[in-house]
Amino acid sequence: MILSLAPMLKVTTPQFRSLIRIISSDVHLFTEMLSAEYILNNDNYQTRIGAYDPLTIIQLGGSDPVKISLAVLKIISQTEFRRFNLNVGCPSPKVTKGQFGASLMLKAQLVIDIINEVYNVTNVTLSIKCRIGVDENDSFAFFHGFVEQVASNTKCRDFYIHARKCWLKGLSPKENRNVPMLNYEFVYALKRKMPFLNIHLNGGVKCLADGDGLDGIMLGRTVMKNVFAFEDIKARNKAAYENNDSHGDSLRSDSSTNQQAVQQSDLLSLSNEHKGLQKQIDYYYIIKTYLGTLNQDKSLKPCDIVPLINIFRGKKGTKSFKVLLATLAAKKIAVSACQDEILQCVRNVSNS
Repeated sequence: MILSLAPMLKVTTPQFRSLIRIISSDVHLFTEMLSAEYILNNDNYQTRIGAYDPLTIIQLGGSDPVKISLAVLKIISQTEFRRFNLNVGCPSPKVTKGQFGASLMLKAQLVIDIINEVYNVTNVTLSIKCRIGVDENDSFAFFHGFVEQVASNTKCRDFYIHARKCWLKGLSPKENRNVPMLNYEFVYALKRKMPFLNIHLNGGVKCLADGDGLDGIMLGRTVMKNVFAFEDIKARNKAAYENNDSHGDSLRSDSSTNQQAVQQSDLLSLSNEHKGLQKQIDYYYIIKTYLGTLNQDKSLKPCDIVPLINIFRGKKGTKSFKVLLATLAAKKIAVSACQDEILQCVRNVSNS
């Protein structure tokens, strides 16, 4: 089963993804959504993508087939990246106004045109990240119909599905991650009807069994709060099987709960495994390796320290570590000049 880090604006930065890669070597990482317009109009777009990683997928936003194909062409001609995803799930007002994101679920033919144009120009097949419904269009027939149209008329076979509908008006992006009910059954049913597709489940996932019968699971906000979430979820799965728990539905999350309940359950269900994992984590190695990925001659910036803020989650001394990072970033000290102080603090917290 493939484990993926969901694309999140202002979260899945090159720095954050670099840290997750050090911790979890096999996880597929999504960039922040980058609009085709941004890529075409900015020669420094690579700072938003980061260093090449074979398991990293660049998520694109847009609704113009030509511009998106040109954006992909620009990237593949200047970098080694070859994996791209089309955002068909973001419900933010800004994205909706630009006529892309989740609003594209109402325009299946346009999605088809985008995928085919990109393939014809670059020989790259886009994957799709979408919802299970939009506004009043929340039946399984609508969801299945959208995926079926896209799959039948393009080479796209990879779908990352946030298992809740969204409202294009009336709810904020944050509310659209919490208010609409999760409905995993729609995703399971889609896989049963279209087993030849690669289906990845996103939304409130807290155990590997949630993805039973599917091809992958995707975690988002949980990883933002706990950078060891992928390792925790693996440990939780291992513990369940070692305790002779059966797999499948008995271990699956209850997708009928709302997001707040799921988030609370996430933290509770992973806590014991995380405590056990903490004893095995080499924080010094992880943080030293991470610092080594930064430009040593440039000053430590807020975007460099944000990924580390929750790394000592639940450990004594985490506050002093956060204060040190914030202080060093405020002083704009070169990374090379502050590494020793950071690593000494890491030793102190690790041993506390």
